[in-house]
Amino acid sequence: MALSADSAAAIGGERMSGGWVLLLGILAGVVSGELGAAPLSMAALQAKLAAVPVQRCQFAQRRMLPGLETPLLSSGQMIFDRQLGLWWRQQQPFVMTLRLNAQRFEQQLEGQAPEVLTPQQQPQLFDFSRLMLSLFVADRTVLEQAFNLSLHSQGPAWQLQLHPRQPPLDQVFRQLILQGEQGLEQLQIADQQGGTTQIEFHDCHPSLAELSDAERRLFSR
Repeated sequence: MALSADSAAAIGGERMSGGWVLLLGILAGVVSGELGAAPLSMAALQAKLAAVPVQRCQFAQRRMLPGLETPLLSSGQMIFDRQLGLWWRQQQPFVMTLRLNAQRFEQQLEGQAPEVLTPQQQPQLFDFSRLMLSLFVADRTVLEQAFNLSLHSQGPAWQLQLHPRQPPLDQVFRQLILQGEQGLEQLQIADQQGGTTQIEFHDCHPSLAELSDAERRLFSR
């Protein structure tokens, strides 16, 4: 799910490209077939996703790069909490942890010190991070500032297509597609370099309950 150096520079610099790999990976998935237009509105979709404050999932990621015949695969687990942000743990092919909220971007390889950025250091990075986090709740106010939105649904299934409206996003992405039923289950990213990233969320456990003490510590380490 790694962006090229040039693409990463357009949204915050090569320095955090590894973090963008993880963050964007949260947004990828397979889209199989087209969904017909249906009466589900953006307001209804946002209400459906926002109704569950905590989401726990396993993920499987598949990244195809131009010139490579073999996809790059990774997997792990994540927790999204509307108040605390995102905890993302890649387990394979190596361990890497990402913690993200409105005030802090932290990336850590196993056995190494974390790399931390704040909005004061990288304001553009956090503008983009805010946009990415808004995907989990389909925040229309935030998304419409950066994308043209197209929502389709059939029965309980929905698909939301996002096309970047302006730089720097249109210099990095061609299209993002979110898909699911109750929550965000699949997502696909097509970039301007000809690469595609697909992530599928599985074994998800949406919950109205608050995080356990152990889970809260994952966000603060």
